[in-house]
Amino acid sequence: MRFGIPAGKLVGAIRILQVLAVIVGSQYAAAQTLEEIDIADALEGFSGDHSSFYESGQDESSSQMYPQAYLSGELSGHFSYAPIEHTTAAGYDVSGVTAMTTRLALSLDGRISPDWSFVLSGWAFYDSAYSLRGREDFSRELRDEYEKEAELGETFIRGKLSDDIDFSFGRQVVVWGKADLLSVVDLWNPVDNRHPGLTDHTYARLPVWLTKVDLYPDPWQVSAIVSHEYRHGREPVIGHDFYPYDFAAPSWQDSGGFRERSSAGLMVGRCFPSFDIDFYGGSFRKDVDNVGLNAAIVQRSTMRISVFGFALEKAIPHWLFKLEAAWVDGLQYYSLPGDEKNRLDVLLGADYTGLKNTRVSLEIVERHLFDLDGETAARDDTPSRDALVWAFRFSRTFLRDRLNVLFLSYAGGYSFQEGSAQRISADYAVTDSLSLTAGLLLVHSGDNYLMRNAGDNDRIFFHLKYVF
Repeated sequence: MRFGIPAGKLVGAIRILQVLAVIVGSQYAAAQTLEEIDIADALEGFSGDHSSFYESGQDESSSQMYPQAYLSGELSGHFSYAPIEHTTAAGYDVSGVTAMTTRLALSLDGRISPDWSFVLSGWAFYDSAYSLRGREDFSRELRDEYEKEAELGETFIRGKLSDDIDFSFGRQVVVWGKADLLSVVDLWNPVDNRHPGLTDHTYARLPVWLTKVDLYPDPWQVSAIVSHEYRHGREPVIGHDFYPYDFAAPSWQDSGGFRERSSAGLMVGRCFPSFDIDFYGGSFRKDVDNVGLNAAIVQRSTMRISVFGFALEKAIPHWLFKLEAAWVDGLQYYSLPGDEKNRLDVLLGADYTGLKNTRVSLEIVERHLFDLDGETAARDDTPSRDALVWAFRFSRTFLRDRLNVLFLSYAGGYSFQEGSAQRISADYAVTDSLSLTAGLLLVHSGDNYLMRNAGDNDRIFFHLKYVF
């Protein structure tokens, strides 16, 4: 539920804003949003409701008073349980309750004028499982990463410079590509993967400070983006059962000045009568993949890659087909020092909505690494010449859309030999504001270094969420 704050009562909104600032800290200040592109009528039935206050189409007549502000939020609790007693690679025992997390997220959405809007959001969480079970039983790295956190979320200002030019600035999420489950061109935001298989897609991408300019030379759209910060992806740490090493990961090497930390990219897209296509290109600062990481490495490092690719989407009745491809130049690996590699990534995907209240999705990514001889590729500490990943999703709603049942599966390798994980869950809307999710995560070991000892990492989980 959202409530409005008239201009005469904006002081109340400012006080709420101050409370949010205490939660997330005062280290940042500014703004941006994800640019939404209208979906053609042919795609009806595939897209969800991603509307927000600044896109709501409310009457913007001169009778409205500015500024306006609207507060929304979410209070949630998460509980997870490991049914199989097992030991991590570093020797920590895992069993029973693994998480009892309370999370508060707030978002202040507003308009400064008919053409300019802003969002300020953030969240904080605390996991009481560590104090209840005894903090001394967990590694310091695990407690630091999982016990508590306060973060600034998407925080941006967005408006029109002219009829054909939009401008936005701030901490934001930008999504490139057409795929939902996998992608080869979605490069702007690092991912929070601290809870593999359990992180809601809404929270997975971490916003970064960006400047974005969108131009609309009919019938094209052009987006130019420059990032102003570099954030590392969030991964399991020593003491977690999804952390594959028996040593703590070394600290990150300093990413350098603004030029070294920043990324820049360009997107050009157009909607044709029978399909949509976007072209992408850019220079990105990214984390070096952990394959080949060992205890002798003093610091983890980042790399500068160049990416050129495209994403295509075509709809026919009940079907949506997707194709993405990207050429990646400048890849580095810890086990191949001084040897930069090139890679071709290709994604094929399809969604089917021909069954009542049902959506079925399949996406496959093939990554081919060039100039890697067979002997080197066969080593345990080097990347594979060819890597294949499968993603499958089946979802169906019942009880007038109050109950949503989901089956989600990820697998690696042509015969799933690299390992796999399946998530089975049911989400029930108790009221319009309150929902309950219950589910099971099943993990299967494989040849991939991340999955080699992961077969006992199953989870039973519950999630309670109240939206206001």
